[in-house]
Amino acid sequence: MYNNTDICVAAGPRFSSTSLFTPKSLADLFNGYNKGKEGFVEFCKGEHVWRAPNNSLVRFNYCPITGEKIDWEQVLEEGLKYFKD
Repeated sequence: MYNNTDICVAAGPRFSSTSLFTPKSLADLFNGYNKGKEGFVEFCKGEHVWRAPNNSLVRFNYCPITGEKIDWEQVLEEGLKYFKD
């Protein structure tokens, strides 16, 4: 299981800077949108959809900080814990 403080899985624009996301913070971002859980699942599976926040995020294959290969199945499993059913 990922330690949410040491792996970055995605990046997205935030005004004039870039935001890096861990599995938890990525789930928290999607939680703020309609159909957020659905969008999170699609994003983790690599399915692009033209709606926020999917359309403004970059999905990493490797963590830019640690160089660790990202297991998106594991990110999905970890992130789903932060959604209300």
